[in-house]
Amino acid sequence: MTLFRGIFMITINTENIIKALLYNGFDKIDPILYVTVEAELVNSGKYRVEDNDYSSFFTKFIDYDGLFYKLKPGYNLDSNIITNGYFALSRALNDNPVLTNDISELDYEKILAKKISEIGTTKIGSYNKLFCDKEKEILCNMFNINSNNVDKAKELKLSR
Repeated sequence: MTLFRGIFMITINTENIIKALLYNGFDKIDPILYVTVEAELVNSGKYRVEDNDYSSFFTKFIDYDGLFYKLKPGYNLDSNIITNGYFALSRALNDNPVLTNDISELDYEKILAKKISEIGTTKIGSYNKLFCDKEKEILCNMFNINSNNVDKAKELKLSR
């Protein structure tokens, strides 16, 4: 925790946010999701972001293909890894439980509405590419549709 402009804030970085999102079930994180989550955290007044290089742990288990952050092939949250002991990858991702909890409590309907607004409703047809499985689940719950009914998602008025 650091004192920033007279307020105690938790300093986090991109790696912390990506790991917490992965831990919370987002199987891939795109720039829109990341930036929107980061903005929500900073706007809460509890966090400030100060980036630095990724850790060796991060580069060993997390991949970035130019668009999405995701676990490297062959790994999932239940994968057993050896890093300062032998345990599930999910445990290693949860190295900042306060941040992980705060990220789990964000309003993802609001976050996804912003994402849809950014990409435009005409690109909803690229549903499988633009949204991770957890986002699809949230969208289906938001609009009370079956996840296989992409045409219904295209017809939606996505502003609330």
